[in-house]
Amino acid sequence: MSATGNYVVRRIEARDVSALEDFYHRNFPDRPRLNDMAVWRWEFTRHPRVVGAPPFFIIDADGEIQGAIGYIPLDIRLRGRSVSAGHPVNYFVHPSYKGLPALQLLMAVLGECHNVVAGYFSPDARRLFEKLGFVDLSSHVRSYYLPLPGGASARPGETTVRARLLRALRIAWNGFVRSAVRALGRREYKIERRLDDRFAIFIDDASDPAYGVRKDLSYMRWRYEESPVLNCVFIHQWSQGTPSGLAVVHLDSRRQEAALVDLIARPGNLFNTLGLVTAAVDYAASQRLALVTTQLLSRPWDRALRWAGFGRTAGNIGLIVRAPDPETLEEMKDPARWHYVIGDTDVY
Repeated sequence: MSATGNYVVRRIEARDVSALEDFYHRNFPDRPRLNDMAVWRWEFTRHPRVVGAPPFFIIDADGEIQGAIGYIPLDIRLRGRSVSAGHPVNYFVHPSYKGLPALQLLMAVLGECHNVVAGYFSPDARRLFEKLGFVDLSSHVRSYYLPLPGGASARPGETTVRARLLRALRIAWNGFVRSAVRALGRREYKIERRLDDRFAIFIDDASDPAYGVRKDLSYMRWRYEESPVLNCVFIHQWSQGTPSGLAVVHLDSRRQEAALVDLIARPGNLFNTLGLVTAAVDYAASQRLALVTTQLLSRPWDRALRWAGFGRTAGNIGLIVRAPDPETLEEMKDPARWHYVIGDTDVY
């Protein structure tokens, strides 16, 4: 079925928010997060870089919303330079308005954020993105998991003898690594609900020259402290009185899981990254959780997680990039350069 009647693609206004909520409720009732307008307001009106009207567009068909998309403003770090970008999210269109109206909706976003880093996307959106010159790096993203002693099976269906043996070996190896890091390390860890102001310069500098989302104190506070759906603690790593690493852990009591949603450390220091991972595992164990998980694309963190005994499978958060400048796109499409974590998406 094709779209009928008059429609216009335009930026959302304050008076449209209740109609947007109705659109989501009528067409996508199975998506609780999408129907949570507290999350919507946090994502599109409270972002530290949003000034004025929210970065959100709708298909207005004779006064009724038939499609919507927004984007999260970002800066991307590429070889030490900063590039303005955006992360398109909440791309949902009524079936009657797929095709040209859906394309026009997406083009409204691309008209403002020329460089794009996006996470999860539907098969329909994937096909459209590929036609518009996006490069899909999703196959390089990995999911990591570590069972904790006394917890349930690390993954659903792990009932075979081999699976139980692998689980026991992971727990034993991780225990050895944690003991070794504690014995050899000279780092201090402070676990707090609020991000320490003294980490401001470290956060801005630590990922250079990694490719990824550029972060500062206001972004980190908005993303992790102010989120209506996250329950985070910050693991601050200090070395001789100087910030040397930061891990952000979301505690999910319902799933008995600790999710490492962000990991920041200067590249090339395996002991620092291992120390952060083991500190996060120690904290999860102290909270009597069953599992530690994360998803990311990052060579240094892949090495640290595997050294710590984490299992690794294919990820599902997605990573797709776009840049109108060919040289910038050439840089962005190299998976070996990226530091990309689940907190850079809108999964939580």
